[in-house]
Amino acid sequence: MSPVTRSRVFGMLCFTIGGACLIIGICWLVPNLRLAATGTAVEGRITGFREIVQSRRNHVAIHPVAAYEVEGKVYQAETPAHTDPPRFKTGDPVKILVPPGDPAGGKFAGFVDLWLGPLVLTVLGLVLSGVGWWGWNHRVGGASRAVC
Repeated sequence: MSPVTRSRVFGMLCFTIGGACLIIGICWLVPNLRLAATGTAVEGRITGFREIVQSRRNHVAIHPVAAYEVEGKVYQAETPAHTDPPRFKTGDPVKILVPPGDPAGGKFAGFVDLWLGPLVLTVLGLVLSGVGWWGWNHRVGGASRAVC
């Protein structure tokens, strides 16, 4: 395989993976942006933790669970983010964002809970797409070719 072909294959691979990360990151980010813009912030309290055993690594992921009240009814929210050791203790206050018309759909309002995953995927997608674009259009060993 010639250096130009290798550069193009590398570029195409990076651009494809980067594009997929970018699309997934944006699709994950948009609902969270909508929730942050239109949701109502309520205070909740950590009521406990859900433990999920990850068998491949023989590790337990600890997900905090919070109770919050909307119009006199109590609901629960669980964060998808887990830390070891847990970043909350039972009874800690937390901010919950509740979407309009769906009081049971509350989400933790922390940076890690709403923004970290989508932002990491979006930035990774942008970087990989940029590297892929460069790899596709890069001149290898002085080979000249027109940039499309």
